[in-house]
Amino acid sequence: MLDPDLALRILKKTLSRGGEFADIFCEKKLMTAIQLEDDKIERVFTGSESGIGIRLIYNKITAYAYTNNLEEKYLLEMADSVSKIVTDRADNINLNFKKSSPSKLFIIEKQPDRIPVSLKIEQVKSANEVARKYDKRVKQVK
Repeated sequence: MLDPDLALRILKKTLSRGGEFADIFCEKKLMTAIQLEDDKIERVFTGSESGIGIRLIYNKITAYAYTNNLEEKYLLEMADSVSKIVTDRADNINLNFKKSSPSKLFIIEKQPDRIPVSLKIEQVKSANEVARKYDKRVKQVK
């Protein structure tokens, strides 16, 4: 999602005034939402979201910014804004992009975006039944 060279420029800009730690958070997610009301399907919608967050920690202070505009210009402006929590000037910035492997690996057997909406609706209907049996005050299930 994020070009490694751009990530390096963003981190250098973020740490340009100093700081103990900086990181970039990239997110891209696909969503399906199904809403039942009074035992009827009211809404089904799907969509996607993507964005990038930049965090800088300096002298026990954290600055964080997030955007869904993935253009380089805006990401570097955001990095510059985050860097302003620091008053010192950093001359040497060493960044380590060493890849690490998670200690535990979780296998996703079925990709959620490949499961038909009709099966997801059946799951919501099943949850609706359980919720309504639990308490008669339940009016809406998502």
